[in-house]
Amino acid sequence: MAKTAGKTQDLGGAKGAQLSRELLIKEAARLFAEKGYNKTNMRELAEAVGMKAGSIFYHFKNKDEILQAVMHKAITLLVANVQSSIGDATTPMERLRVLVRMELGVYLGEDADYGMVLIHEWRSLPESLQEELLVMRSNYESYWDTTLANCQQEGIIKANPKIVRRMLNGAFSWAIYWYQPEGEFSFEQLVDEVMAMLVVG
Repeated sequence: MAKTAGKTQDLGGAKGAQLSRELLIKEAARLFAEKGYNKTNMRELAEAVGMKAGSIFYHFKNKDEILQAVMHKAITLLVANVQSSIGDATTPMERLRVLVRMELGVYLGEDADYGMVLIHEWRSLPESLQEELLVMRSNYESYWDTTLANCQQEGIIKANPKIVRRMLNGAFSWAIYWYQPEGEFSFEQLVDEVMAMLVVG
């Protein structure tokens, strides 16, 4: 049994092992985002999920593998969010809005910890564990590449798509530090403002 957020979860059996692993990834994302990867130790992570420190090694060989799992989850969320909505977008403009909304959502929504770790702890991940993530990230970026190229062809955006994407990537990841949901702009208004900056005329 493990306790988290005031609730007790039955973590026995194969299903329980999967739940334990998912809980470890979630709490690791939170701790890595709050304290930084290098300042988080295995004992703190074990305490966060209500298990003994040694039990973590049933799920992961080391802390690097946990970081890899957090980043895998972040990219999986990005792809899943886009795939769930982009099929309903029939024009390049609509697809661009979907991409803007979905990516900002990962950085600013309930999954913000994953997005923050993906962006700010990439250099902490050993190169030997990056290969699969790089393939996943490349597949995700293909949505942006295609959409921005189509937008440029139709005169929706004027700037070079590669430059636009790099600027957006930096701006979106930095929004974690200044955007306040209860502030002047709602999330949808923020998406509107980003689109207003991108679209010509």
